[in-house]
Amino acid sequence: MTKNCPLPAGTLEEFQKRRQLWIQCLDGDDRNSIKRQIHHMLWNTAAFRVVNEAWRIAPPAEGQGKQVNGLVHRLIVDGFVADQVLAVRRLTDGDPIQDTKKKRAVFSLISLLRDMKANVRWMTRARLFEALRLHHDTGLGQHELAGGQENGQAEASSFIAEERNEQIDFLAEVIEKERSPDDTVRAEVFEHMELKVENSCKELNTYANKFLAHAADSESRQDKNADKINVTLNHIYCAQEAICKVANFVGATLLDVSNIAEIPTPQYNHLEYIDKPLVKKDNIPALYKVWEEYKEQTQKWTNWGTDELRQEMTQ
Repeated sequence: MTKNCPLPAGTLEEFQKRRQLWIQCLDGDDRNSIKRQIHHMLWNTAAFRVVNEAWRIAPPAEGQGKQVNGLVHRLIVDGFVADQVLAVRRLTDGDPIQDTKKKRAVFSLISLLRDMKANVRWMTRARLFEALRLHHDTGLGQHELAGGQENGQAEASSFIAEERNEQIDFLAEVIEKERSPDDTVRAEVFEHMELKVENSCKELNTYANKFLAHAADSESRQDKNADKINVTLNHIYCAQEAICKVANFVGATLLDVSNIAEIPTPQYNHLEYIDKPLVKKDNIPALYKVWEEYKEQTQKWTNWGTDELRQEMTQ
């Protein structure tokens, strides 16, 4: 027999409003939601791994190396590294997820964790169950969905609810026989996840701040030993792993949303024409022409001097 425990006194409406903000930040339709940022990051990594494997199995060149064009290779590598480092930097941005002045609010995983920690007092057992529309018995651990249920449905919802209770036992650091509707998720949970993400992304963020987002001088770079950072695939994968694990945990365990961190399923043949050369041999002269035209254009910029400046300022 189940017992419906009342929600603890407090501002349930405020909690639901805050919870919706968290869900919007993590899983919303906004182009900058955490889910969309992660999907973009993982999709581009999967694409790079495909290209990287193609380079690995390319036939050897005469002397040494592979039959791979260095110009295209460098462009893809530089673009991939910048894309991934900046993706990590955005996901670990420390600005708030809500700003009353609407000037610096961002959607980032670190900001989400900090906001949830700051409002952890609302994350009680009763409210987490209310979010699932479940009622619970803190003494026996028996549960059912609100309203009548068939036997199979009742058993399934009872299993889900007991699993949720066990999760909250750990998050609130209580034992089963002492369960209470007021059991609250510990702030240390969010502190640990924040530290996990920050430690895994630390060097990439330093690289982003010193070389990508800012062109730091030598003294500034020396302060963080930035010149010694050599961004590797392992750096990127470790950062991705921490971000994805934490984002998935927050979504599935605390906000009841899933599939936050996974590679989207292609809606087209994503390897179509990959067996075709970049350009046919007869068209290579046209590529040389494009290069030389741009080179000539940039050379003209070097001639911008006093006369040109005077003319612009007197117009």
